[in-house]
Amino acid sequence: MESGKNKKMIELLDLEHSWPDNFLFKFIYLADPITESKLKGLFSNKPEISIKSSKKKNYNSMTVIHVASSSTEVMEIYANAAKIDGVISL
Repeated sequence: MESGKNKKMIELLDLEHSWPDNFLFKFIYLADPITESKLKGLFSNKPEISIKSSKKKNYNSMTVIHVASSSTEVMEIYANAAKIDGVISL
């Protein structure tokens, strides 16, 4: 069952996008190859991924351009990213 917040977000996404469409995801996480691999594993169809390290190289930011098939898919990716320890979705 979708929460009211998720339902509203899905409605807003559907107003802004015609699916399938490119969607930009952005994450911040501790610089760890396992976490990075888990994040990359959330996406199929070889998305465009760029990674930048923080000044002290303790954290990474990952930007992903992914062709999403629906607003529901976008929300599922965010929900799965939230299950990965140390990941902040922007």
